[in-house]
Amino acid sequence: MPIVIATLLTALSAPLVKRILIALGFGLITYAGFTTIKGQLDSQIISYMGNMAASIYQLLGLIGFVDAIGIWMGALTACVSVLTAKRLALI
Repeated sequence: MPIVIATLLTALSAPLVKRILIALGFGLITYAGFTTIKGQLDSQIISYMGNMAASIYQLLGLIGFVDAIGIWMGALTACVSVLTAKRLALI
């Protein structure tokens, strides 16, 4: 009887472990790629804002544009995370 249970557990767990490893691999690749793209986008925005006149930068800071960029980047990260999880059928 214990041999039958062990065989059954092995047969059931092998596809599950395979699916988890595949999901982790795709998730890691997606996260690494998105992090690279997000880093480049952040550096571009910072370099463009650094080229502005000080008075324009201060005005953008007063209206909250600098904070809005951080919120947009966070929303973009959340959106990509949810879409990746849906595509991998984790949600």
